Amino acid sequence: MILPEGSYTQIAYVVKNVEAAAAHWTKVSGAGPWFILEPETKNTIYRGQPTSSSYRLGLTFLGGTYIEMIQPTDDEPSIFKEILDLRGEGFHHISPQLSGLKGAAYDERCREMERRGLKLAMNNEVVHMGRAAYYDALDSIGGFIEVFEAGEGYSMVPYIQELHLAWDGKDPIRKMETIFGKF
Repeated sequence: MILPEGSYTQIAYVVKNVEAAAAHWTKVSGAGPWFILEPETKNTIYRGQPTSSSYRLGLTFLGGTYIEMIQPTDDEPSIFKEILDLRGEGFHHISPQLSGLKGAAYDERCREMERRGLKLAMNNEVVHMGRAAYYDALDSIGGFIEVFEAGEGYSMVPYIQELHLAWDGKDPIRKMETIFGKF
């Protein structure tokens, strides 16, 4: 199935334990295999203030939907810790494009979010992946809308989907390092 431009193809959840959440999702939905990593970020601004928050990620697919689990790993302010503290584990954000954006297209999508009246809640740069901006849509959809830029390491995302589509159900939780050599 071809998805029209603007389709929401990623959904993310904030959790207390990435491995436990991934195991649960695998059991109830068949999502997997999961790839766990702690991304290196820089230039993070949370609600207008610099922060150095860190987090762990669990990444997989369920069919054509990219699933992300986010576990804050410190007490530094971030939109991830904000939601976990506010209401516990659950829905965090969606993203309207799976292909990622480059340079000027990323900047234009951010301006589009602002024209829609959404306020920037957090932005950062994920080393090897690109810039990410999270717009506050808590009052309308109960979470954030992410805009991200496809950097050099972004090619891992379609590869994770390929692994999901061919997955035999074995080894459901893996370290991201197991696929780094593929890029």
